[in-house]
This record gives sequence, C-alpha cells and structure tokens, in this order.
Amino acid sequence: MKETAEFIGVIICLWFIITVFGFLLFNTNLEE
Repeated sequence: MKETAEFIGVIICLWFIITVFGFLLFNTNLEE
C-alpha cells in the first residue's frame, strides 16, 4: 500500500504542476 500511496502522490503533484503551467500559458496567450 505504501508504494501505491506514493504513486498517487506523484500523480497528484504532476497533475497540479501541469494544470498551473497550462493555466499560465493560457493567460499569456489571451494577453497577446
């Protein structure tokens, strides 16, 4: 179970980073 919990944690972290990065790119494209 420990490995599964760590795997889920990594997926959430990656999803959060991608969401924030994509949101920033989207805002930059709107400003141009």
